[in-house]
This record gives sequence, structure tokens and C-alpha cells, in this order.
Amino acid sequence: MPQPTTSKSMGRLPSASARACQFQVAADKVARGCSNHMLKLDTQGYDRQVFHGSHSCLDKFCVLQSELSFISVYEGIPDAYEVLEEYHKQGFFISGIYPINRDASLALIESDCVLVKRTTA
Repeated sequence: MPQPTTSKSMGRLPSASARACQFQVAADKVARGCSNHMLKLDTQGYDRQVFHGSHSCLDKFCVLQSELSFISVYEGIPDAYEVLEEYHKQGFFISGIYPINRDASLALIESDCVLVKRTTA
């Protein structure tokens, strides 16, 4: 698990291929016979990496929920704008942003973001 930015290290995670494999197995079990699925990511800063490892089965999902950091919470983790760019490239667009916490000036630190798969141009 990643540590707050005051720490000098991040926790060890399974390899990207292992996570992608686990994700594919779970997605295949859930998707049999169904057409509308929501992918909820809550990986303490690793949502982008898990999402990237799931590209082979993204067609099974029409909704995505991800926690975004607008102000860095974990060392070495991409900010919300980088993560949103990745989601957008795969056809997911913001439907709603729900603040989790703010700093003393009321700037948004983290939020949950719900995105929908756009089927039209």
C-alpha cells in the first residue's frame, strides 16, 4: 500500500500482469450473460495502473468509479488530470465528481469520480 508523501517508500504490489490476470478472471465471471457493469477502483493511488492492466476487458464496463487525487496524497502517484486523460482515451467521460476531502483553503484534495462509457461521438 502506498505511504503518504512524507514517507520515502511505497508498498510492494503484485506485478501488473498478475493484477491484469486476476482482473480478467473476475471480469469474466461477472460478465457472463450481462451487459451493464460498473468497475469500481479503490487501490490507494494505483487506479491508473490497474485500469491500464484491464484494457482487454474494458468493453464489459459502461461505468467506472475511481478515486482521484487533485493534490498529491501519495508519493509517485499520478495526479487526477493524468489519470482522467487515460480514462478519456478509453472512452470514459466524467458523469460526476464527489469530493472526499479538501485542504484549509477549500481546494479539493481527493474525490470519487464516476465516469460513463460514451457510445456516441
